[in-house]
Amino acid sequence: MLEMRILFSLFFVFSVFASEDPYVIVSIDGGGIRGVIPSVILDMMERDLNIQTAKVVDCLSGSSTGGIIAVGLSVARDKGSNVPRHWAREIVDIYKREGQDIFSRPLLYRVKTLNGLFGPKYDVTKYKLLLSLLLGDTTLNEVVKDVCITSFDVIAHKEFLFENFGTQDLKNCSLVDVVLSTSAAPTYFPSRIYQGKNLIDGGVLANNPAAWAYFEVVRKKEITRPVYILSLGTGSYPDTPNTTMDAGLISSIGPLIDDMFDADEEDVKETFKALQLSGTVKYIRW
Repeated sequence: MLEMRILFSLFFVFSVFASEDPYVIVSIDGGGIRGVIPSVILDMMERDLNIQTAKVVDCLSGSSTGGIIAVGLSVARDKGSNVPRHWAREIVDIYKREGQDIFSRPLLYRVKTLNGLFGPKYDVTKYKLLLSLLLGDTTLNEVVKDVCITSFDVIAHKEFLFENFGTQDLKNCSLVDVVLSTSAAPTYFPSRIYQGKNLIDGGVLANNPAAWAYFEVVRKKEITRPVYILSLGTGSYPDTPNTTMDAGLISSIGPLIDDMFDADEEDVKETFKALQLSGTVKYIRW
């Protein structure tokens, strides 16, 4: 743990003082309640350096639960302010304090949906209220750094990226809508309708959003500086015997979705392995 703490703190220190003035991206994977893991890592870095993450990076990117963290750390304290509202420790506290409540299922809701058979597994009401308390009525125009949050449009069958630096008319988009869209995991939470698009969890597109953030930034901002990327995962857990295909169709849907979310990791790894050969990209994955 100590070695990891030193490594990540050194990454940010090196990024700040590097002579080549790199563009720094922190990318955070999806993973549900396991989002507490990258939150703890960023909290350790902030405590060691006594500075908020958004003050030492240029872009925060995330999928699903990673999108919650990225948005939470980049939202401005006040309208027109360039000071971040939240420290990572506040995000950690939310996972610890509210995680069980968000993923609870009241009896009435379970009866209404036949335990998730005829509707999302979880009621979005408490989750939406929590996001409103965390983010208020802020928009993509009220974040202190570049953000790139993934989602997937099930109507157009293509990616939809919430970002604040491109040509899309997204700057007035509510941050609550952004987070509800990127974390609308199929079978778990309802999809989100935005500008006629039916959006679901960004993990369907890329559970590790690092490559999407990199290419989006380079293309739309025409970045010519070196790019440093810290990509934070959310860990994993082994399948138990009752999550195999022998469990039947209904019981297998959840594990199949989890496997689909994790399938892109090797592709991202190979992409950055090739990009690092150019000498203009540094990619650290944890």
